[in-house]
Amino acid sequence: MVRKRAIVILFILCFTAALYGCAPTEPEYDDAGELVIPVRVTLTMERALKNVKSGGSSLNGKFANWHRDMIASGLETDYTRYYERLDTLNDMRIGSGARNAYILYDYDAENDEYIVSMSVSRYDPPLYSFNSRREATHAIREAFEGRGTAEIFAWENDEGAPFLSAFMPIYDGNADIIAVLGLDMPAPSVLEFPAWDRDSARWNGLTE
Repeated sequence: MVRKRAIVILFILCFTAALYGCAPTEPEYDDAGELVIPVRVTLTMERALKNVKSGGSSLNGKFANWHRDMIASGLETDYTRYYERLDTLNDMRIGSGARNAYILYDYDAENDEYIVSMSVSRYDPPLYSFNSRREATHAIREAFEGRGTAEIFAWENDEGAPFLSAFMPIYDGNADIIAVLGLDMPAPSVLEFPAWDRDSARWNGLTE
């Protein structure tokens, strides 16, 4: 009788642990009402933002002018020097340590999504295909407004290998924003903080 009762209690404990272990985690705030982000997650966001700012600045001017003219031409990948410029983007991706690097442009101001005009990746084929659409997020919108921004969450393309995205505006020679650079940076530390992993059952649901 005692053994049966112990088995029942053990079952209840295991069920409870499984149930609450998968429950979404509520965001934490300090006494001043500020969102509490784990230090290691903050460092990952800062690293992603630092890399995308450096990458974005390297594409300002000459590259941005070319991209503006490429979009205007309608020739897409047949436009002159497209694949040479793609190599430039990939060199920048490799140097930053990003898994993916891509250029987004706003094809319709009334539509809350963007077109991928160029994309390079450690994956083959690239994670984002040419001319695919990317739904807007807070960070992407901020970048199109001129503010480089990192996402407040990570996500996983490969299970157990999360990355965190950051975005930076690209300026042509007239100082106009013609597109946005996106980088997906590895974020292994997020595995220790599932509340900040969008693909985790315990994600806190925050997007900005």
